[in-house]
Amino acid sequence: DMMPIQIPIKIMNNFDIILREPITSKNILNYPTIFDLLRKQKISFSYFKGGLKYTDRDKGKKFFSNLIHLISRSDKQTIRNAAKDGSDFKFIYLMELDNLTHRFGVDSPEVKNKIREIDQLLEEYLENSNRSFIVISDHGMIKVSGMIDIISPIKGLGLILGQDYLVFLESAIAIFWFFNQSAKQKITEALERIKEGHILSQKEKQRFGIDFEGNQYGDLLFLVDAGKVIRPDYYRAKDIARAMHGYSPE
Repeated sequence: DMMPIQIPIKIMNNFDIILREPITSKNILNYPTIFDLLRKQKISFSYFKGGLKYTDRDKGKKFFSNLIHLISRSDKQTIRNAAKDGSDFKFIYLMELDNLTHRFGVDSPEVKNKIREIDQLLEEYLENSNRSFIVISDHGMIKVSGMIDIISPIKGLGLILGQDYLVFLESAIAIFWFFNQSAKQKITEALERIKEGHILSQKEKQRFGIDFEGNQYGDLLFLVDAGKVIRPDYYRAKDIARAMHGYSPE
């Protein structure tokens, strides 16, 4: 839930927010969410995340997901809010562990202590709620072993950002759009010389379920090797992640 505050201003207008409504909203995605299924079965639900709560009854309520970093991320408060709620189904999204693992690393005392705290909070919740409970993981984490600068080689190609190409820099993947064949050829050749990652092939995109029609989600995707991170990226100004996710599922 970090904000991409490092996007260069001159290209910022090329990008948009993915969700303008809560994930609990009706038909928010191209396929049914668990909230759509609950709604269909007329089961009341509440969704708790970072101090916010959304329900099936929140029509017209302002959506603050993109300001979640300004709102309390306390897992303790999130769980306590959920414990007071009377919905038949509760979706509780805990946020602190992800941030701590990025910041301190997978084997750090801070992460181990947070896991113990979450375990105790969930034990207390279970004892008081007397409900069935399912625990699922958003993703795993891998220790960061090095950084890759993929922008410096591209800056020397004589291309203009926003005119010849666009790039969105995440921590583990760089997404490119091209506005002419010369930019595509030069950037492709530059990326192919980087040994700590590779350009996703058509077969890989099909296997990963990201072979979309058109180029809304990019003309070329460069995925770094597990444990490597792209620096600079559009999310971090100064801090360096000690753990990361978003790599190849293999």
